[in-house]
Amino acid sequence: MDFVIPSKLNNLLGDELHLLPCKIQCKREANVENYFRPYNAEQKDSDDNVILNCSFRGKPLIGKQIDIPCGYKGVFCEITKDSSEEKESLIAKSSCEQLTYWNWDKQPSKEDSFLSALDWISVSEALNA
Repeated sequence: MDFVIPSKLNNLLGDELHLLPCKIQCKREANVENYFRPYNAEQKDSDDNVILNCSFRGKPLIGKQIDIPCGYKGVFCEITKDSSEEKESLIAKSSCEQLTYWNWDKQPSKEDSFLSALDWISVSEALNA
């Protein structure tokens, strides 16, 4: 599989990236705005970060904004298939520097595997320095 990165990636403008604790078995567009509306409940955690609350399919979610580590970007890709060569390519379409991370039943913390994985970026850089 080829990985293609254009010379300039546009940041998402007006769009938001949400990491939800679920897997949806569907590969078509959905009217997300009608079913998922995050809102700020004006709560703060121990580090004075804003905690978000919303629901998805009737289940409550608790989330917070996460910055992509300095020097890195989140990249959104699209898989394309060349039918003549039966070769797939992964093409970077846009990028982001922030995402909203959600949990079902607890406040996001460093105990979560995704958030602790982000810590390994700085650990890895320190070990390789």
